[in-house]
Parts: sequence; C-alpha cells; structure tokens
Amino acid sequence: MSRKRRVLAGLAIAALVGVGALWQAVFSPETYRVFERPDGAYRVIVLRQPMIASMPGQAGDAPGIVRLVDRDGRRLGQADVGMVQMVQEVDWRGSRAFIRFVADWPLP
Repeated sequence: MSRKRRVLAGLAIAALVGVGALWQAVFSPETYRVFERPDGAYRVIVLRQPMIASMPGQAGDAPGIVRLVDRDGRRLGQADVGMVQMVQEVDWRGSRAFIRFVADWPLP
C-alpha cells in the first residue's frame, strides 16, 4: 500500500471515529431524575433521550428509560417510558419498586 493510501485510510478512520464520538455525545441518554430507597439499597434512574427539536421547557416531554439498580450499580430492571415526566415518584413499599403506569419490579 502506498503512503498516500495509508494517509487517506488513516484520515477516513479518524473521521469515522470523530463522527461516532459526536453521535454518542449528542444522542446518548442523560440522567433526568434519580430516586433512592431510604435505606440506600436501590435506586431508580430516569434517563432522558435527547430530542433534536424541542421548545424550551419541554425536557420532560422526551421519551426515556427507567432503570432499577442496586447499591453496586447492577441493573435489576429496565423499562421504556413515553415521557420522562410520567415518573413522579417510586413506591418502595414491601419488596417491590413500583412506578405508576411505568414499572413494577420485585426487589431481590
């Protein structure tokens, strides 16, 4: 392979890596809210999917993902949510984590 081709291949790879990093930065979910059980054993993390075009004040209208994790960060459950603002509270009663209209997870 000639030097010119190696340089072009290197530039193409660098461009692909740059586009991939930009895509990840723009489209990766961001933390919207976190709810922790009073004893700290579990957390529910609400992640908001970025919206390309939205008006100011519409951050809660975005779709997202709700995750139940334990103290060590292990994922115990996950659910999609149409609008992250639907997650207003987590009911930690008994051995369940319940989010109205979104999820009902048993706790280990």
